[in-house]
Amino acid sequence: MSLNAKKILGEFLGCVFVSFFGLGYIPAMYMGYCASTHVLACWFGLVYSFGVLIFSPISGLHATTGVTLSFSMYHGFDKKLIPAYLLVQVLGWGVGILLSYAMFNTALIEQCESLGVNPATIFYCHPHNVPTACTVEFFTAMLLMIGIYAVTDARLPSFPGVNMIPISVGVVIAVCVSLGVGISGGALNFARDFGARLACLVFGLVMGYPTDTIFAGGSWLIYLVCPTLGAVCGGVLYQKVFIPLLPTAKK
Repeated sequence: MSLNAKKILGEFLGCVFVSFFGLGYIPAMYMGYCASTHVLACWFGLVYSFGVLIFSPISGLHATTGVTLSFSMYHGFDKKLIPAYLLVQVLGWGVGILLSYAMFNTALIEQCESLGVNPATIFYCHPHNVPTACTVEFFTAMLLMIGIYAVTDARLPSFPGVNMIPISVGVVIAVCVSLGVGISGGALNFARDFGARLACLVFGLVMGYPTDTIFAGGSWLIYLVCPTLGAVCGGVLYQKVFIPLLPTAKK
């Protein structure tokens, strides 16, 4: 297997890992085991830390559309791999959610039905207010990208060290998700939302649940445009504004 093929496979498996274990908190919330969205954010950050620890040596574990695009601009990521990474990110997030459906199976379905909730709608993001969701996704993705660059930039005297990168990235993820989860769903990432919609569509079609609302209204476009632009702008802001202002940064 070629090196690029290993990277692409590693990115896919990393996204499956983060999706399955990270978003597995959502069924637990519906079944009454956990109730706090902020605990969800912390859990997701912790899972992401483990994902970075395991899969970063293979693929870098971007797991995020905007991170891949920004890294191709400023972090030396091979632009030829962009299409493959974006594809396997969507597929990986979707497969992870399908595994969650398989694991929680009838318990999740029965609980959702008792609450009057369509189980084919629980994993993707539901913006409560479209204009606010757009700004929240943009700025939290910008913060995410700035944070990722900051904790992985060996030029900085405050660089936490390679061994601290996984937990540092997890903390950044937890903070950003916590900021946005109650308003936009805290996606920060097109692949996370679109992969979830595809998985919910597959589940709904197979299990006979309504799927007409999954792509209705075009809300998925929020998560295509806003976090992607936010992450790219965050990379530009960090590299072109913050770094030049730091006289102590290592050249």
